[in-house]
Amino acid sequence: MARTLRFAVVLVFCWLATMLYGALLLETFVFYPDFFRDVPRSLTLTAEFMTPVKPGHFFRPVGMATTAFALAAVVAAWRVATARHLFAAALALLGIGEGVYSALFFWPKWTILMTEGAAVHPAGYLRQVADQLQAWHWLRVGAFTLAVACVFAGLLAFHRDRVTTAVTTAVTTAQRR
Repeated sequence: MARTLRFAVVLVFCWLATMLYGALLLETFVFYPDFFRDVPRSLTLTAEFMTPVKPGHFFRPVGMATTAFALAAVVAAWRVATARHLFAAALALLGIGEGVYSALFFWPKWTILMTEGAAVHPAGYLRQVADQLQAWHWLRVGAFTLAVACVFAGLLAFHRDRVTTAVTTAVTTAQRR
């Protein structure tokens, strides 16, 4: 039962990280080109588009759940050193790349672009901030890509250990009979 629970924790972490990564890629390749097409005019349309639901309504809770399950996956995989190290690396990349980096860099830039906007800042400054945000966004995408690679490698290492342990147990039990 405990093995099944540990495996479920690892699978949920893998699923959450994959979903969050997919959403980040969707935002990058589908939404960002429209958001930043003609700053500051395109930001007005972006603000109207994001009136009912903003990206933070998705990314913050799912990001926090992913972080919680990353911690749980490190604990669940504690006995499997390779998986534990890979999950810890993914946690660090996610924590720094998504959590700290977003809070320190992206949220203030988005506030300048979407909350303050042209009412507070000149168009040239808004274009500069938009260019900075897009350029630095690629570091976040890179960190997340590495994190997801660590998650999948950790899942494979964890599963390999799980299967090996089950086979070894079955063989030992059969030899005792």
